[in-house]
Amino acid sequence: MAGHGVRANAVIPGGTMTDTDEEWLQLGLPDLSMQLSEVERTQPLGGSCSMQDIASVIGFLASDLANAMTGACLPVDRGALVMPSIQPQVVSEQMVEMKNMGDFNIVPTELRLQQLAELIKAGAHGPSSSSL
Repeated sequence: MAGHGVRANAVIPGGTMTDTDEEWLQLGLPDLSMQLSEVERTQPLGGSCSMQDIASVIGFLASDLANAMTGACLPVDRGALVMPSIQPQVVSEQMVEMKNMGDFNIVPTELRLQQLAELIKAGAHGPSSSSL
């Protein structure tokens, strides 16, 4: 496709506040407030991404400013991907919630989280392909 001038890039959005979320928040739903606080806790820049944040990156990728880019995956997550120290706890909490909702085998993921926690304790900055 590149021979025809087609570029393929991806946006990896983090926790994003949508118009619907705003409407639900105005209704004072406690579950949504808790979920949003979890999202904010995992994003070093604080808050949550807006739809405009995501749209701006998509606009950049579609523009001539990105004419030399293809095959790129751009995270728009307010830094969530660089927070390995908090991710195991958050993922573990989410897995417990999923397990409580129904039949869910969490053993392989728990093992991976344990390995990640050991790496972090040992001072590693995150998992590498050779360590997990």
